[in-house]
Amino acid sequence: MIDTDAKAAEPAKMPRQLRVMMFITLFAFTFLVAIRFLNDFNLYPVLAPFSAHDPAVAPDNAKSRDDVTELRLETADGVNLYGWRQGPEDAKVKVIYFQGNYEQVGRSPKFMADRCEELGAEILHFDYRGYGASEGRPSEQSLYADAREIYAYALKELAWQPEQIVIWGRSLGGAVAIRLASELVSDDRPEPLPRGERPCCLVIDSPFSNIKDMAGHRLGFLVVPHWVTFEGYDNLAIAPRLELPVFHFHGDQDNIAPVEMGRRIHAALPGPSEWLELEGVGHNDFWRSKERREMIYGRLREFLAANTKS
Repeated sequence: MIDTDAKAAEPAKMPRQLRVMMFITLFAFTFLVAIRFLNDFNLYPVLAPFSAHDPAVAPDNAKSRDDVTELRLETADGVNLYGWRQGPEDAKVKVIYFQGNYEQVGRSPKFMADRCEELGAEILHFDYRGYGASEGRPSEQSLYADAREIYAYALKELAWQPEQIVIWGRSLGGAVAIRLASELVSDDRPEPLPRGERPCCLVIDSPFSNIKDMAGHRLGFLVVPHWVTFEGYDNLAIAPRLELPVFHFHGDQDNIAPVEMGRRIHAALPGPSEWLELEGVGHNDFWRSKERREMIYGRLREFLAANTKS
């Protein structure tokens, strides 16, 4: 005899097709979450577990140097940024430097001191949010907003004159510098950028075209790699608006931001510009050769002499 009550109490099995669909959905969700974190870690390595960034490095190094003034800037949203003012205060050239995504203020003080000496410059250099001794968490829009506040700080608090200011960006910092420069040559400047003169020029070192192109370069095995990117940093789209002198250098063996990206950015520039393509040079080895270092600094000195006002 069949126990109909026991059979009725038995839970119904989920259809196989539904189980497969649920598995696929869960896998896709997990994959996208993982890609989001990998995007963050790749763009901002400071966010990765076991990051090498140390908030004590710059303050400790500053104690042993007489060419450094430590600075703190509180942003409009209450985040404290840490930075250095390095080099002679009476320098005619004033550089606002935006670093690459692996760089940190104060980690290479001798290198920056040499740059100040070679270019006769004073350099203002803040850590991005979440980097070094700066608070917060980095993102594309927050880095752009902080760059505006740093520029306004240079004018209002340090009394730097726009015609002396060089905006310099390297790699990821190239995107920040390009965006800031484009806003400063616009008639409609966003807050807190003051109205007035433009900076004298822009220096960009190994910039990428945009994050979608970087995704294609780094994640080409995916069918549509830009579907899994979450930041834009579209330097190529902004380049046609950069109506100021630009000095752009790039290594032809750059495997991080390929030189083809740099060539496309440079071709889109509307104003007077100089292009220096370095043979046999990668993303991080511009300065390792004494001869190459002297050549780059020589070209930069000529460019700055032609475009800065004393």
